[in-house]
This record gives sequence, C-alpha cells and structure tokens, in this order.
Amino acid sequence: MSEKICPDCRQRRPLHEIFCQTAREDGSACGWPLTDVPIHVPGPPVPNGAPAEGSVCVNGHFLNPGDLLCGLCGGDARGSEAGTPGDTTEEPQAPQEIEQVTVIQGWEVVSRLAGGGTTECFRVAGREGATGILTLYPPGPLADPAVDAAVDALAPAVATKVLARGEYEGRRFEVVEAADGRTFADAAISAGDSEGFRRVVRALGAGLHALSRAGLRHRDLRPNAIVPGPEDAWTICRFGFARLTSHDLDTASPHELSRYSAPELLVGAVSPASDWWSLGVILLEKLTQGACFEGVSDQAFLMDVVANGAHIPAALGEEARLLLRGLLARDRNVRWQWEDVEAWSMGEPRAAPDEGKPADDAEAGSIALGGRTFRVPSKYALAAGRGEHWAEARDQLLRGVITT
Repeated sequence: MSEKICPDCRQRRPLHEIFCQTAREDGSACGWPLTDVPIHVPGPPVPNGAPAEGSVCVNGHFLNPGDLLCGLCGGDARGSEAGTPGDTTEEPQAPQEIEQVTVIQGWEVVSRLAGGGTTECFRVAGREGATGILTLYPPGPLADPAVDAAVDALAPAVATKVLARGEYEGRRFEVVEAADGRTFADAAISAGDSEGFRRVVRALGAGLHALSRAGLRHRDLRPNAIVPGPEDAWTICRFGFARLTSHDLDTASPHELSRYSAPELLVGAVSPASDWWSLGVILLEKLTQGACFEGVSDQAFLMDVVANGAHIPAALGEEARLLLRGLLARDRNVRWQWEDVEAWSMGEPRAAPDEGKPADDAEAGSIALGGRTFRVPSKYALAAGRGEHWAEARDQLLRGVITT
C-alpha cells in the first residue's frame, strides 16, 4: 500500500495527510508538511542494480524503488549499505546531470531536467538521431488507455507527439518528441514586450482550451510539461496524472502537489479551471524570473494563496496584472478560462474577478516571528516558509498561537 514516510519522525503516514499526525510523547502532533514528501511504495528489491526499497539518497531522504535521483533534493541515489535513513552527515548536493550513461528501453539519458517532484524528466537520445524528453513516473499510478488515446488524437498540434511508452523497473515512462530538449522553463518572456507576451499567452491558452474540449484535465501543468511545437507554437506533454471526464467538476485522490497546483486540487477536486490556475502561476513565475518563489517553500506558497490569494507585483504593469488576477482567482467558478484569455489577447479585456482581499489587516491580531511582528497573514505565511523560521512557525502552529 502506498504511503509517505515523514522525514522528521520517520513514521509511515497515509497519503491523504498534508501535515504529519504522528502523536509525540507530549500528546502533540509531529506536524511536518508532507506535500512534497515522495510517495513510498513497499515492495521487493529492484533488480539491475537500482536502489532497493528503503534506500536513501546521499542526503538521507527515502527513495522509491527504481529512483535514479532524489525527488526532494536532487541528490544521487545510494544503496542502503552506504548509510541508514536519517544519516545526513554529508553536505547537501545540488541537482546534478547524469554522469553515467543510462539506457531506458533503448533511450540513452543525456541529462536531467531540473524540478518535477517524484516524477523525473530527462533529455534522451534514441536510434537514428531521434531526441526527446523522457518522463519517468513514480511507482503506483497505472496508465489510462483512454487518456493515452485522447492525447495521441491531439498530437502534434496541441499535445506533444509521444514517441514511446513503456515500463522501466516498475515505473511507467513515456518519451515525447523534442528536437532540442527545451521546455517552457528555458523560455524568456517579458510583460514589456506586449505583442510577444500576448502571442505566447494566446498559444498556451488555445492549447488548454483544446484539452478542455477533449475532456482532458491535466492536473500537473508546469513549465517542464510545455515544449516548443510547430511554427513557434507550444505543445503540452506529461499527462501521467491526467483525468478524462465529461464533467465540469469531478473528484480524484490528489497526486503530488507543487507550487503550480490549484487550491481545489488540495481537496481532490478535478476541474478544467485548475489547469488555468497552473498557467497563471507559470506566467507569474516567468514574468518575475522566479522572484515570487525566492526564499519561499512550495508549502508556504500554497498555504498563502489558499488563505489570501496570490500576490501579483505592481511592477508587472496593469496589462499583465489583469491577466494574472483573472487566472489566479481562488474561486474556480469565476476564474478566467479561454473566452476571457482570448478576449484579453485581442485587446478586449474583461473585468477580472474581485477577490475582496484587503490591502491591510490593521484590525487583526499580531504575531511575532523571527524577531518581527506581523499583522497581515500573507506576510506571516511567507516569512514562516523560510528555512530559518520554519521550526518556530511550526511550534506556534502546534501550540495554537496562529489560531488564536
């Protein structure tokens, strides 16, 4: 049975828990955030020299069977004989490209794409000079033939052409066409280039609209899931967590959460509006060159946007801010989708939904953290997400200080 292993107390926890509920000796809960902890699937040792169940990376994080790199820190895998879980005496290592040649079903791994949680992405080379991006999904989720058929029907104009699908050491994989291995993570966009920005947004919006009309809910849209297509267009890939449904609102167990996850995904809701939220976060990240996430963990960002909405810097300009306010509306029923985005791209914008978020919260109580006093919840959440403040903020949460 799939589960998660808390990095703090080392106890096995069910997948639905967002914070570890392991009871400590004093009766309090552990409280460690589990949203980014990789799913652990018990099983027999994996052959061919892959990490066995219960092994760890060089920084002591638990690995799933078949993991080539750690989903938390990007460090290399090491066998269980190299250290025990929790042994973190070695210095943390930055994500590295694959040093040794690895061949997955005939596809040679060239380098690793940064980011992706427990799903690993690699640039690969195949026979006769073919190049692509290989996505290696975590153990557990099974392929949905209906989703695969829907994706193939939309290729190559909307969905990226899939060159191969298969299984590698108990994990599903797929290879999509990518001439130079680039993704949207490598693209540079600017709100100052109004025409170019509108063109990119329109292309991405048209792709999401086509997915929605086909009944596909991506649920894992991120920069590495968007690759260059024909004629300066962009196509969408990485459908391993996608759902095919004819309903505007459906339910499914939440998969791994990321900074791009819509608020409703936290409670297992499936909606086409969720993918438009993800597009909004992607554009916010690109326009701010990642500054919106600097020093802030994904957990803190998710908590902040759920409680207070996304912060959109005024420096981006009113045109970009209007688009982002529409895409990042917490209420999925008023969130912008294709008709609104298309009108915006044609210079005929509609009014963005009003979140009713106050600019200040002077009537609220105050709370001290890291030697500073906070009255605005969003600013407190961002400060709490920093590594140097996380332990103090968690203690405040467990003692009821935040609720008070």
